[in-house]
Amino acid sequence: MRKKTNYPLIITLIFLLVFGTSCKSKKQADTSMAPLAQPIEIPEYEVGELILRQPGFTVSYNHALLVPNWVAYELTQEKLGSKEKRKADFCSDPQIKGRQADAADYKKSKWIKGQLVPPEDMNWDEEAWDATYYFSNIAPQDKSFRSKSWLATEKMARRLAKEFGTVYVVCGPVFSEYKHGDIGDHKVSVPDAFFKAFLVNKDGRYHAIGLIMQNTPATQSLKKCAQSIDQVEEIIQRNLFPGLPQDAEAEVEAECDLKFWGIK
Repeated sequence: MRKKTNYPLIITLIFLLVFGTSCKSKKQADTSMAPLAQPIEIPEYEVGELILRQPGFTVSYNHALLVPNWVAYELTQEKLGSKEKRKADFCSDPQIKGRQADAADYKKSKWIKGQLVPPEDMNWDEEAWDATYYFSNIAPQDKSFRSKSWLATEKMARRLAKEFGTVYVVCGPVFSEYKHGDIGDHKVSVPDAFFKAFLVNKDGRYHAIGLIMQNTPATQSLKKCAQSIDQVEEIIQRNLFPGLPQDAEAEVEAECDLKFWGIK
């Protein structure tokens, strides 16, 4: 008697082998970037990019430049309520293997340790506060720039958190000409400029704005430095808010309404 071939079973196995493997590969590719699975403030990042999940914020760390590519966090009105007095020392990030900057790199230079996530925004939690002192959150900044122009962006973030309840913040260094060189034995790269982007939701509609500020002593106003997210993305070559709804992203990232943001 001739053995009957089970064609339905063979077809099913082939389907699972081909399409099952294909789906698995697609899932793996998606999780490496995973813009839609991330909190909305997380920019798009490349496969292999070192992403550090700190208490209260996220960092993309650049091993070559020894500064963050970007930092991102959600700041709420409730998080600004803490009046706790805390102290911490600058130190290496325990999550990073390999080279990091240290305090000695800054000691004999004119640049100061610029915390991209300010500790004041993380005062609601001791571990979050401490993490802002990791060198993974720090880039060389001009002292005057830090205390004037950049400080104005930090104050703006807190104002927005109080006004809208929640603001999503992304910021990082900008390297174009590498005109400031590097500092210290570890060769920490000094940024030419810094960017910052804000995203809020008002009455169910998202609004966003960006800023580009030069890493120099000259005072720079928010008004002159304000740009659309599209303009900032063109400069830094990175998609800042990939988690925005697709039907809203183009409009949100093209706008630059200074009046809406209270910039005069």
